[in-house]
Amino acid sequence: MAVYEVFVPAESGEGFNKATTVTTDSWTEALRNGFEASGIEADMTSILCDITPEGIDCTVPNTGQTFRICEQKTGEPAPAE
Repeated sequence: MAVYEVFVPAESGEGFNKATTVTTDSWTEALRNGFEASGIEADMTSILCDITPEGIDCTVPNTGQTFRICEQKTGEPAPAE
């Protein structure tokens, strides 16, 4: 199992962004966890994903929210933005 940090954006520009750390088998499971944390019911087949040097950016088309998933190495702090 791997450790992922999931950046969860605030809904529609209001509220606070948050980040959560999860231990799971895959980045897709980490993304689902991020959806649950934000209350989004998104169809996983319609998510737009971009692989970047910082991690995986996943955009929900109907809300425009972009979640970032970063796999953490054991004992390594999350990268600063």
